[in-house]
Amino acid sequence: MNRHSIKKYVVALFILFASTIVIAEERTTRSYQLHDHGFIQFLVPISWREEVHQSSERLPPKIVFTPKSGSSFQILLTIFSAQQGMAELTPSGVKKHVERAADGFKSQSIEKTIAINELKGPSAIGFYFSVTDKSPKPGEYKYMTQGIARIGELTPTFTILSNEGAENAVADSLTMLENAVYTQKSR
Repeated sequence: MNRHSIKKYVVALFILFASTIVIAEERTTRSYQLHDHGFIQFLVPISWREEVHQSSERLPPKIVFTPKSGSSFQILLTIFSAQQGMAELTPSGVKKHVERAADGFKSQSIEKTIAINELKGPSAIGFYFSVTDKSPKPGEYKYMTQGIARIGELTPTFTILSNEGAENAVADSLTMLENAVYTQKSR
């Protein structure tokens, strides 16, 4: 490769890198108190809104993320603490739970084989699968990604529902979970 070709290559890489930065959506840290179990923090796209449902201190909180505008999706999180019966889940136990859940969707999905994928981040480990509904009814979602993660002492279960045009919601959700942080105090 000559010097001129190398310069073109470097310029092309710079343009590609710069355009990726521009496309990336701005994110904000959102912290959710888990009663006597500390806080979980997520880095969430600013274009998402959330609803937090907490019916009692004994039940795990549920967080629902939806878009403020654009293509429809729903991200459903239920966050269990060690005291709520999920402490015994080792990574292999989490994977077994996810595999059983995936088996339950085989008859309804287009996929003949459902792959189990690993979710891994600085303090998160988990597993998930994705399926396509064979025949979604009007108003239902066509795509679903579901899984379980371990983040410190917490075990979030998650379901990501989407249709065409909301593909980024799945990737953004998985990134959010991979980078989640559990703390005893709010930051």
